[in-house]
Amino acid sequence: MKSKFGVTFLGVVIVGLAIALPLAKKQASDEHAQSTASLLELSNQLNTASLDLNTLGQSNLVMTNDLAVTGGALEVTSNQLVESSGRLAQVKSELDDDQSHLSSLNGLATSLEPQNQALGKRAGSLSNYFISLTAQSVVLQQQLTTAQSNYDFLSVQLQKQTEQKAEWLRKFNDSDELRAQYNYLRFAGFY
Repeated sequence: MKSKFGVTFLGVVIVGLAIALPLAKKQASDEHAQSTASLLELSNQLNTASLDLNTLGQSNLVMTNDLAVTGGALEVTSNQLVESSGRLAQVKSELDDDQSHLSSLNGLATSLEPQNQALGKRAGSLSNYFISLTAQSVVLQQQLTTAQSNYDFLSVQLQKQTEQKAEWLRKFNDSDELRAQYNYLRFAGFY
């Protein structure tokens, strides 16, 4: 009687284990698939953030180079304006020194008048160009500031993604350890 009860009990335990083992295996497989999908998504997001960061870095470099070129052009224009002003001062000085030679001075003044007008026009044009370059410099500085704030935002997002990836990896590793303990207990005869 006791042996029938023991055999019946063992049969019920075996049937219970036969039902529980596939369910546990399916649940573990589902969790593994979810973890793998989450890791893949996080990896894709990390790659996208890295590409965006590289693009922003390249844009920043291009804008910095453009700003340097614009600064060089502004310096050349400023030097030309100083040179033109120097020439104009030199012409005026010559006019004051040669006042005793009024007839030759009038001829010289007549010949220099078109150049003076051309230099005046050029000075006006250079002044407008200087104003335009100053406006461009302000716009480039604003773009550089925007790029820097975008870089800071992406750095924070990348850090968050890295932390989430580490957490998922820890959870995934914990499920492997749990599975190993379950197998140990099952083979040791506790289940």
